[in-house]
Amino acid sequence: MQTANPATNPEQLFARGRDRAQSKAQGRERVVEQALGGGFLLVALGMALFMDSPRAVETAPLAALVVAYVIACQAKFDIADGYTVPTELVLVPMLFLLPTPVVPLVVSLSWTLGKLIDYAGGGTSVHPAFHVFGDCWHAVGPALVIVAFGAQTFSWDSWPVYLLALCAQFGFDFGATALRARLIDRIPPAAV
Repeated sequence: MQTANPATNPEQLFARGRDRAQSKAQGRERVVEQALGGGFLLVALGMALFMDSPRAVETAPLAALVVAYVIACQAKFDIADGYTVPTELVLVPMLFLLPTPVVPLVVSLSWTLGKLIDYAGGGTSVHPAFHVFGDCWHAVGPALVIVAFGAQTFSWDSWPVYLLALCAQFGFDFGATALRARLIDRIPPAAV
């Protein structure tokens, strides 16, 4: 009889994910989380400071989208040793209602607020709350594509760019997840 590999056994992965959400990162995990988060912040700040947009930040849409993103962050679905959230429902409007280059920073702010609300309600530890910056890479890909192809103002004619932006979102999200799994847990990308 074969036993399941601990790295792929669903029950063990769920338990490890719940434990990780409550504990302080140590050693390699801490270094990887800091590098992913720091790298994200450098890229997101660079985009916000050095890329142009045809739109200015407007307070009402910004506030509404941040609140909606925070709410979406609260609807967690466990997968393996992590989770997913339905933030796509808010990310897409952000890309077209806010200046596209600032969207990754707004996503990270919103996600951080959601984590702090989780912490205040006892749903998580404060220690991993700031690892959210490494979780925000999914917002960088589509923002870069939309800016690079000059499609910041919505137009049905730009649908190929938006499809490419969606692929970039999936790619950046998978890349950050696979890198994290490889460097922290030594899980190959094919197993992610």
